[in-house]
Amino acid sequence: MYKFYKFFSRTIPDKYFPYLIRKTRSKFKKDIEKAKKDEKSVVESLLQHELIMISDDWDEIKADKMIKMARKYDLIIPTKTNEQNNVYWDIAYYGGNYLNSKGRAFIKQQLREELKFKRDRIMMIGTILLGIIGSLTGLLSIIIKN
Repeated sequence: MYKFYKFFSRTIPDKYFPYLIRKTRSKFKKDIEKAKKDEKSVVESLLQHELIMISDDWDEIKADKMIKMARKYDLIIPTKTNEQNNVYWDIAYYGGNYLNSKGRAFIKQQLREELKFKRDRIMMIGTILLGIIGSLTGLLSIIIKN
């Protein structure tokens, strides 16, 4: 099942990953029930392997989305290091790095501040334009009245 999923993993939306995890568990639950006593531990370890792979891919996709948004708004992206004690990045079980929850929260905070700054700038420009339009309307009414 994972091989089929892996082929499409970059196109699967985030909301389908919990479904994929449930589906994998139910498939393996049937296999665990069918397995003999000595084979159950092997099947359970295969289940854990599949779940770790799916979880790592899900985290990588979330990290990629956050990095794309950070680049779009020219935000600071935490630096990657291969150290075990990195605050913003985790090392995937099967290699590669992805933003952990602290890293995603760091980028989200910057994104909120950037969007608030842009929203405030638009509000300021709108307020100035409305003031100018109001002044011109008042001036025009005075000119027409006289």
